[in-house]
Amino acid sequence: MLPIFKCHTPKSKEEALSILTEEEKIKVLAGGTDLLVELQSGKKVENLLDITQVADLKWDPGSKAQIISPLNTHAEISGSAFIRENFPALFKACSLVGSPQIRNMGTIGGNIANASPAADSIPPLLIYDAELTLESKGGSRQMALASILEGPYRTGILNHELISSIYLKPLSGFREGYKRLTIRDSLALSRLSVAYAIRDDREMWHEIRLAIGSLTPIPFRAEGFERAIGGQRKDRGLLEGALTDLVNTVREMAGERPTHRFKIPILKELIREIFGVGDASR
Repeated sequence: MLPIFKCHTPKSKEEALSILTEEEKIKVLAGGTDLLVELQSGKKVENLLDITQVADLKWDPGSKAQIISPLNTHAEISGSAFIRENFPALFKACSLVGSPQIRNMGTIGGNIANASPAADSIPPLLIYDAELTLESKGGSRQMALASILEGPYRTGILNHELISSIYLKPLSGFREGYKRLTIRDSLALSRLSVAYAIRDDREMWHEIRLAIGSLTPIPFRAEGFERAIGGQRKDRGLLEGALTDLVNTVREMAGERPTHRFKIPILKELIREIFGVGDASR
């Protein structure tokens, strides 16, 4: 049974921003796949701002080129030919989210604002240098997604702000993808996820983008790994050294965790597979 609360259902962005300014204790509902579970579990909310019907916060993927809507659902992203062609790692990640019901409800903006360490969409968004426009009654500001994520279920989005758009940087000449580990195929959270974009040829790794989720308090771009491998001749020893440094970074960020016993070996093998030096190539 849900607790009693006041639900606001604005039809315009201006109305939504006004309500956010006027009400002090308020939660935003964009998709609700996490928030509704919390409410059913007894979490108390005085005011709920349902923005799902705010027309000027929603548009079809591709209709504004590289700018996607915070209200685009995972189903819309994974059903978009534009996203599949231009942002294939995001396309793949959203196609793997939960069940069809969850993909039809959950939104990209909700995934970001909830800031779950296991959010499937965040690692791909990181490799595309996602930049958010945050709006309030007082104006707007742009912030990189990487700067917004502050901790598990914690962001730098202020209480009176809404994510109004998400800009993605398309990549040219890269092979891109997304791999993850789950315990079960359906209705399962990612236990480990890797989004990647690699520009290479037979001899060299020219440029690398790698983001990892479900392993540290927040998903992160593996920038040290990217620098160690990018611009270098392909060499297995170089890759193994970069993997060792990456594991050290993970332990610095997360500390020692019991799950690392199985997650870290799987992370290494996933990355070896991505770079074409996995078990099948030995």
